[in-house]
Amino acid sequence: MQRMLFASILLLTLLSCKEKKQITMIPLKFTGHTYQYIERGKGQAPISGEYAIFSMKIVGDNGKVIIDLTEKESWSKYRVPRGPEEFRADNPLDELLTYLVPGDSVILEHKLDSANLQIPAFAGLKSVFYNIGMKEIISPEEMARRDSEQAKATEGLKNALKPKLEAVTKRTAEALAAYKNSSLVGLKKTKSGLEYVFEKTGSGKKPAQGEKVNVHYYGIIAADGKAFDNSYDRGKPLSFFAGQKQVLAGWDEAIMLMPRGSEGIFFIPYYLAYGEGGKYPVIPKRAMLVFYIEYPE
Repeated sequence: MQRMLFASILLLTLLSCKEKKQITMIPLKFTGHTYQYIERGKGQAPISGEYAIFSMKIVGDNGKVIIDLTEKESWSKYRVPRGPEEFRADNPLDELLTYLVPGDSVILEHKLDSANLQIPAFAGLKSVFYNIGMKEIISPEEMARRDSEQAKATEGLKNALKPKLEAVTKRTAEALAAYKNSSLVGLKKTKSGLEYVFEKTGSGKKPAQGEKVNVHYYGIIAADGKAFDNSYDRGKPLSFFAGQKQVLAGWDEAIMLMPRGSEGIFFIPYYLAYGEGGKYPVIPKRAMLVFYIEYPE
């Protein structure tokens, strides 16, 4: 009953500027999911091989924002499938995007199955609602041109971040060595078992539950000090919603401890990271992970 009430409230809220308009639910032909128009655009639907540029927000039936890609720099790009033979059974967006034209805004309800529920962010949900806004449809040639420009810009950002990455790499290795011989100064431990030390304490506020944050990070495996991932090499920070299970449990706890402008090194036990099984082939079983996390002003 509560979920049905939320779904009704969500749709009414999104449609508040369209009072008294009749809601028409349209079924997708191949998946059975339904969607409705909020705004109608103009133009032609995409053809096979073209690219759809669209904004997207995914909200659970409990009101939790799972993904927010509504800012222009985070709009999605997706090659339009050739037809039903390329539609993924677990992703109704494949079919939906073949119908939309620039300017269209729709809401699609995706009822989750057992496979979807393996995703931590979907735990406890029965449905999620996709709010999609089609922005552009462009040719493969135009997409290639834009990708080339973006690659050049990203390379410039990566080069600018190299000195920081070098410093972070060195400091994280030093901190791990000190941690292992119990000489790391300033180390703190939370009730969950997360351990951390701040390299810099910012003057800003700590993020609120559900707030979107942008962080740089560098991660190593505690057992051998091997680096396995970092954002500096990608030239852009990682974005997620704090406390919404979009990242490791240890990360969710870590970011809530950090005032804006802080940098810290976090020692995340396996049960707050990838658990008993690890993440083959990169993360071993029962692996403690060490992350340098930078939460910029």
